[in-house]
Amino acid sequence: DRVEKHAVQMSSAIDKLEDAHARLELCEAHGAAVDARLELCESHGTAIDAKRMAEHASFAERLDDLEKLCGTSADAHAKELSAAHAKMDELHACLDNEKHARDEQHASMQSIVALERPQQEARYVELQGKVEDFHRTMADHAQQLEELKSERVRIFEDAKAQESQQTSINTRLEQMESALAAEAEKHARDLTSA
Repeated sequence: DRVEKHAVQMSSAIDKLEDAHARLELCEAHGAAVDARLELCESHGTAIDAKRMAEHASFAERLDDLEKLCGTSADAHAKELSAAHAKMDELHACLDNEKHARDEQHASMQSIVALERPQQEARYVELQGKVEDFHRTMADHAQQLEELKSERVRIFEDAKAQESQQTSINTRLEQMESALAAEAEKHARDLTSA
């Protein structure tokens, strides 16, 4: 914000100085024309009446006043320009100080990073080892889980086979009981009839 304000002030001062230079050149151009006329009058030996001399003196006085005004204006512009340059030098000094502070801060941060880097690298290696251990543990657990699933399937199949065998035994037992009951009934009838 200060730099922008300063730039606006500098631009204004430069514009004023250029305006003063333009006025001064105009005055010098008129002064040269006046001097040329005077030389022309003198070379022709023309007599100038008192009124013209008075007007010429008045014009010369006005020209002197104008030159003084331009000089005063130029001096004021030069002072403003000098003040603007002083402000710019002050701004450059401020920027240099800021750059120096940033360079010191950057160097400080680099030294801190350099000091902490070995610790961070050691921590990284340690964490990497832990991650690898974790992956091994997970792989072991995954293998154990697969073994448990296989064991569960085997136990389930064994249970099905035993259930099937039990059903077969129960069926045969019922058939034997039926046959025995029928035989006992036949034998009881034979005994009652004999």
